[in-house]
Amino acid sequence: MKTKILFFVLIIAHNLQALEVTTKLNMTGNNYGIVKQGTLYYTQGGLDVGYTTDQTISRGYVEFSLANIPTYATITSAQLHLQAFQKYISVATKSTILIKGITNWTLAGLAPEGAWTALNSSTTTLYNNAINYYDAIDLTGTALINYISARKGNNVGLGIINKYETTDGIAFSTDPLDLYLSVKYTITVPSIPSELVVSNINTTSCNLSWTETSGKSKGYNVYNNGVLIGSSKNKTYSASGLTSASNNIFTVSSFNEAGETSQSSAIGVLTKPLSPTNLSASTSCGSTSLSWLGSTGQISGYKVYKNNVLLTTTTNLNAQIDNLTASTQYTFSVSSYNESGESDKSNVAISTSTMPSSPTNAVIRYFVSPGPGYVLTWTASSTTVKGYHIYQQSPPMGLIATTTYSSYVLGTSFQPNQTFMYGVCAYDENGCESPLATTGFSSMQKQKVKANNLISSDINSQAELNLYPNPVVNKLYIDGISQTFDVVVTNLQGQIIKSETKLSNSIDLSELRSGVYIIKIKYDKTEIIRRIIKQ
Repeated sequence: MKTKILFFVLIIAHNLQALEVTTKLNMTGNNYGIVKQGTLYYTQGGLDVGYTTDQTISRGYVEFSLANIPTYATITSAQLHLQAFQKYISVATKSTILIKGITNWTLAGLAPEGAWTALNSSTTTLYNNAINYYDAIDLTGTALINYISARKGNNVGLGIINKYETTDGIAFSTDPLDLYLSVKYTITVPSIPSELVVSNINTTSCNLSWTETSGKSKGYNVYNNGVLIGSSKNKTYSASGLTSASNNIFTVSSFNEAGETSQSSAIGVLTKPLSPTNLSASTSCGSTSLSWLGSTGQISGYKVYKNNVLLTTTTNLNAQIDNLTASTQYTFSVSSYNESGESDKSNVAISTSTMPSSPTNAVIRYFVSPGPGYVLTWTASSTTVKGYHIYQQSPPMGLIATTTYSSYVLGTSFQPNQTFMYGVCAYDENGCESPLATTGFSSMQKQKVKANNLISSDINSQAELNLYPNPVVNKLYIDGISQTFDVVVTNLQGQIIKSETKLSNSIDLSELRSGVYIIKIKYDKTEIIRRIIKQ
């Protein structure tokens, strides 16, 4: 079997954006001979067709590759040239040759009988005539064009059969000069891409997709701001390496062997910004000050997150977060955004509030002795504090006192029938104040004060006792009693704090915490109740 050769002859002509090509195709390596000898079948490498040595009958199968003919090409003409290499002289008659198109046949995996039948029963007969050994077949026409057109981009197979399989035959040469397929086709420029769509916009990339209706495109060129950035065989493209937060104008053109179309309608894409960097936090008095380095490009602003929850937006490179809970750790992060979306979050900044916690249970109570007057009491802050600031809010007076105790006597002289509002806050060594705990009262006319409005009063109004000093620091002295008496000290909730029988006129209260207490003194059949303030 002679060497197989594949070569092309290209004739190119530009006419109204059309390309005309002529190509000459020789046999590929997928060529077989099938020999029948009696009831047995054999394969062979040559293509001897039809003869008969020791009752041998054979058929041939040849392939040509159309892989280089684009599926969008239009085949305008085709010619199959077949030259007999030899005719056996034992019979002088012509050999009747069938040439059939084989669209789905391979020797591999088939029994010889099946392959034999497939070659004989193919439905596309391209040639049916008798030839002499010196005759050449130059087969052309619509049937051959249609058969090849249906196989563009693939292989085309031909079965060559001696129709009567008599003791007469022809051996066909594999020389390219004797057996080849010549095809002429045209290619026109595809249509301009349309319906350009962008998706999945990120900081440095986005996805593009489009349509092209002619089906004649070999590929597509993608342009950004008029500069070619890449090509694609499909109607999609992933644009990468873009600048963050920048405007990009994309267009697409189609191309094939005949040329390139104009560019499509443009679509504008603004990429997402990069994350802000170097976020830092500085905390003072219940507030945290944040600052960061901004993102470059077209930025609409920044989003500030506290504990991963969006807190606020700003166009600045800093933000102040107020009203933080005392001794509480917070995490902060920042992202940038524009109309295309939001960046990833920045690094995390951690801040712990230094603000003291507020006092609680602020209340104002009326007392008779010494007085009458009003006392503001509260439950101490749960954090370490330096002291407390007392503010008169209504009528407004501002800061009126500073104390280290949990009570403060507001005074004994108030204009009657007026409402007063006060607030108490804790402050620390840095001067940071907690939120105010507020309360108030309405002053009364003395002559209209009723017993149920008094928190402490004399049960025995005839008894004359003098308790001093009040407020008391350590010892409380009692004048007006000269006998043994029982004393009980309770807090405002009625819990007994101290209880003892006294022979002297002093009571040691140094162990009591600062606050307001009720003291009961009982002797004989007399019981005296007083309110005292421990400082």
